[in-house]
Amino acid sequence: MGKIMENCWFFLDDQTVWAVCVDCMEKGLEREEYWINVVPDRFLSFDVFRKEINSAPIKMLCNAKKHELLISRVWFSRKKMKKP
Repeated sequence: MGKIMENCWFFLDDQTVWAVCVDCMEKGLEREEYWINVVPDRFLSFDVFRKEINSAPIKMLCNAKKHELLISRVWFSRKKMKKP
C-alpha cells in the first residue's frame, strides 16, 4: 500500500483537498503527478469528503493507478504552503 505524507491537506481559500503519494514522489515524478486532487475531483465538496472520512478511512489510487492511498485525516495547509 502506498504511503501518504501527512495524509492530506485542506486549502481553506478554495476549499480543495490534496493528497501526496510518497511512492510516486520518491520516484522523482513531477509535482503535478504525485499530488492527487481529492476535492473536488474525487469528492464534489469538502462537506461530502468530511462525511466519508468521519465514517471510515478513505482508500483511493494515486494518479499513476499503482499505489493505494489510505486517507484517515486531513490537515489544514500551512501558511504560504505551495498549492499543487
